[in-house]
Amino acid sequence: MQGEMDYEKIFKFLVLVLVSVFLVSCGEPKKEEIQLSNQEVATMASAVSVSVDGKDVISLESNIDLKVVLKGAEDSEVGDIELIAKGEVAMYADLDEFSSSYIYVKVDAKYEIKGNLEGFIFSLMGIDESELTEEDKANFLAMMNLDFPHNASVVGKVYVIAGVAYVDATIITDGVELKVKRYEEVFSEEEFNEWKEELDSEKIEISEMDIEELLEVANLKTYKVGDANLFEISLTKEKFEEAILAAIEEAGDYDAPVPDFTITHNGPFDAKLSVKFQETIEEVKAAAKMNLGIEFAMDMGGGMNLEQKILVTNDFTFELNFKGKMPKGLPKAEDMKDYAYGLDFDFLPDSRVR
Repeated sequence: MQGEMDYEKIFKFLVLVLVSVFLVSCGEPKKEEIQLSNQEVATMASAVSVSVDGKDVISLESNIDLKVVLKGAEDSEVGDIELIAKGEVAMYADLDEFSSSYIYVKVDAKYEIKGNLEGFIFSLMGIDESELTEEDKANFLAMMNLDFPHNASVVGKVYVIAGVAYVDATIITDGVELKVKRYEEVFSEEEFNEWKEELDSEKIEISEMDIEELLEVANLKTYKVGDANLFEISLTKEKFEEAILAAIEEAGDYDAPVPDFTITHNGPFDAKLSVKFQETIEEVKAAAKMNLGIEFAMDMGGGMNLEQKILVTNDFTFELNFKGKMPKGLPKAEDMKDYAYGLDFDFLPDSRVR
């Protein structure tokens, strides 16, 4: 008798699971591919506007994991240079009315440059570093906009409440740590209302020619998801290489040296953008994942040839949602009375490439 009762319970449990799965699947509209002409795509896209409904919250979440290796010349003692960047950024914005507006941003990101960057640059440009004074080196790097830290990280949160920004962050540049708790007004009610009015009237203008140019470098698929439309734009390895080569050829039209260029795919390649919309944009997603080897050689003139090998590993995601939700438990303005005034960032450490 007990065994029969156990089977009955198991049966009821399985039925409950199947019904639950069915209900969840019914709650998510199917993605059905539809065929549209270039003109239909352009007409549909041009009818879309970017607007902020007071009932909705804009949310943005992004992650990046990037590594770039610049290979040093085989006969050089400088070696390779590595740029590593990792982090995540998220933003949530409730923009109904100025008095209740709330923007929340959280950041946890860092980058690091490994190797002798200065020596690598001088070697790459054919400059004999031994003939330069330290002042000459510093001036040259500043002129090339290379006067920045070898490593930096930011972990922090920003709360913008009715136009006043409160920043709580820890910033580290080349080992120098600085903790920040500051506030300042960043926009007024008038500026807020002007911005919202501009945003609500913003229209996306796309022509059939724009679509044709897009299709030259990417694939486009169109779908219906319930009452919404979904456009998916994807870049294949072949289209990616064609776009790079086209950009190089265009640079050659301006009398710039045109390099010999080779791309090697060492792993997965994915580059995709999707836009979901009805009368207004509802969601934008982007993803890029690739592992590339890039080699180029360029005749700079005057007997100087530039050769470089670059390795790129990238994993990037981005999601912008116009119907998101604010996180729970966010602080109020009165909770941040201990913040100091001023956000000009002159207080940041003066860190230079060393």
